[in-house]
Amino acid sequence: MTTSADQIGNLLQYIGADDYQNWIKVGMGLKSEFGDNGLQLWDKWSQSSDKYNATEVPKKWDSFHDGGIGLGTIIYLAKAQGFRGQTSLPRGSQPMQRRLQRPQPKAERLHGEANRVWTACNRSDDYVADHPYKPKLRGASGAGRIQTRIWGRYADYLLVPCVGVDRGLLVGVETITPDGRKRFLGKKSGCLVLGNSLQRSTVWWVFEGWATAAYCLQERFVETAIVAFGKSRQEEVANRIAHKYSVHVHIALEQD
Repeated sequence: MTTSADQIGNLLQYIGADDYQNWIKVGMGLKSEFGDNGLQLWDKWSQSSDKYNATEVPKKWDSFHDGGIGLGTIIYLAKAQGFRGQTSLPRGSQPMQRRLQRPQPKAERLHGEANRVWTACNRSDDYVADHPYKPKLRGASGAGRIQTRIWGRYADYLLVPCVGVDRGLLVGVETITPDGRKRFLGKKSGCLVLGNSLQRSTVWWVFEGWATAAYCLQERFVETAIVAFGKSRQEEVANRIAHKYSVHVHIALEQD
């Protein structure tokens, strides 16, 4: 490891790995600074917890994207636990430090929050299917579930990820409360592809919302369903999907 990694290792001695949210924040901060070279450091630190799971660490690491969390977060967590040493970041981290010192634009904050909740959510079939919003769905259908505070309200949220068509990175999440209230966190500039994305000979269907797409896929009405996150976005998403995957795409209307 580099000298800068050793300095971060000293900070991590002050942060407990038992707390799940801190575990996630440290992992995201290390990946932001060191890229995949930070996995070894995160894994070593994770082993200090009785909850350590050797298979879960790399799986969670691969799910991390740029969420606005960097080394400044790690320093903050260490100080909160009693660290009183020098907190100057390694030379390569100075741009990150300057970025953390100024207020983030609203869009950047929302994107970071979307990454935070999506990274931390539970995506198991049984747990997601048990959410009160759509009890008829038998699996996760690409969604996740988390009990946390979003929009200033603590609730049991269903999360539907919106992924960029070109790069395949998370751009936002749709949040759904048990009573069906929906809000979008992040940038609504992508879609969600469900089902068999390797099947190019059948028609791919673009749906307005997640619940209908998931239900039609579950009942085998379609083989591939795309969530556009809004009726006004269906045509744009259909054109981008057709261009990227070279497939025949239909827009699903209510009468379909």
